[in-house]
Amino acid sequence: MRFLHYSNVAKASLMMCFWLYINDSLLANPAKPTINVSINKNEVMAGELIKISVEIISKPDVKVKYYGSGDSLQSFIVVEKQRSIALINDRYKKERFNFALIGTDPGAKEIPALPFLAITPHSKQIVSTEAMPITIFLLPSDTSIPHKGILSSVPITYSIEELLPYFITVVLTMLTLLCYTYRDKLRSWRTGIQRVIFYRQSLNNLKHIANAHDAAIILPQELRNYLAGYLSIQTSASTSEEIIKELGRKQIDSHLIQKLERVLKETDNVRFAPKSDCINHQELLSISREFIISTKALS
Repeated sequence: MRFLHYSNVAKASLMMCFWLYINDSLLANPAKPTINVSINKNEVMAGELIKISVEIISKPDVKVKYYGSGDSLQSFIVVEKQRSIALINDRYKKERFNFALIGTDPGAKEIPALPFLAITPHSKQIVSTEAMPITIFLLPSDTSIPHKGILSSVPITYSIEELLPYFITVVLTMLTLLCYTYRDKLRSWRTGIQRVIFYRQSLNNLKHIANAHDAAIILPQELRNYLAGYLSIQTSASTSEEIIKELGRKQIDSHLIQKLERVLKETDNVRFAPKSDCINHQELLSISREFIISTKALS
């Protein structure tokens, strides 16, 4: 009896050691994740959506992610990828990956294996699905409808009233393009016309100055108007010295500038003198006309 008792104890001890050995081995080398795959159709038309569902069962601490690259699988185009966790507890985790593919090349094909990377705290391993056979057909053509051939062309005619709005639109568009293309030239022509008006008006106004008093009052103002309108010099708030200094930057003969400076200074002085007949208004008018005519060619 005592021998049988010792024998049973020895068996129990051996079983306990074996179980501990197996458990330690499983913890050191966790089981490979289980992978299941399903496809909605094995025969599809070209361009029809192919839906693939991959279910992976692993331990809770295992991280699984799709390990494919790009949006294509050989001759198939991946249009959608989704990942979701279907179930998780303290023993295992169930994840689902959904793929939507499109095949365009007809014939018997094979969807390649889909790789997944399983990551544990101590290791990494790749698990893959099996390759999935699939047949892709082209859309059948309906041969029951008789072929009518190419219809003969029918001439289309339009009346003048129908074409008139289009003609006006084309003309206006061309005029707009011409104006935009030559806008700089149009602006230059307009400026040239304005300069000619200033030039002629200035010479004409000088003819109305008949005496020294008019020369002292009207002449400097006419010269300032001419300089502003024809030579684009700011004169409204400038002194005679500032105007002469600005004229020096223009391509004007220095002798002309000196003569104009004399006219401006003498007319400025006579406005503060008790008598206005102390200047030779004819000489000042002659100098002013000479200046205007000589600067006609300046831009």
